[in-house]
Order: sequence, then structure tokens, then C-alpha cells
Amino acid sequence: MSVVKLYKLTGALGNEARLEAALRGLRHRVRDSAGCLKIEIYRDGGGQNVLFFMEHWSSLSDQKAAGAALSGEVFAPLLEAVSEPPEMHTLWPIEGDDLGQP
Repeated sequence: MSVVKLYKLTGALGNEARLEAALRGLRHRVRDSAGCLKIEIYRDGGGQNVLFFMEHWSSLSDQKAAGAALSGEVFAPLLEAVSEPPEMHTLWPIEGDDLGQP
């Protein structure tokens, strides 16, 4: 079953461009991982310094394996640009919803 990992990141004041660049770099490192279906980056409509990093995976085990394969240095630019730890969520599809999804 597919899974989505959603990360909300708040950039430290003045670090908005640095945070966006760090997320773009992370996207390039993760998107070719086995089981990665898509990666998206969004900006919150209410604030320039809040970004969302959304990973779409074929399975949670694929996501965990990709995360374990990345070294800590990959995350360093990201952690230097945020004002607080990222907020993380794992999203599972609701089966049989009324939107015509399986």
C-alpha cells in the first residue's frame, strides 16, 4: 500500500531561500530511491518561511530504507535553515472513499 510522508518545515527568519535550496537538494538525493514515486515541495499560503516536503512512496519499508541509506550530512543544510524541528506525518490512503479512489 502506498504511503505519503509529509514534513512541515519552518525556516528561520531570513533563511527562506536557504531552506528552499536545501529541500531541492534533498529532493534530488531521494527521488531516485527504490520505491519513491514522487516528491513535491509546497509553500504555505500564509507565510513565506513555511514549506512542506511531501514524499510519495510505494511502501513504508521503501521510505525507511531510503532514509537509512542517506548520511547525516545530507540533512545538515536543512537543519541549519529551520527555526524549529520539522513536523512529520505519515499519511495512509483511505480505501473506498467517495472520490472514486480504490
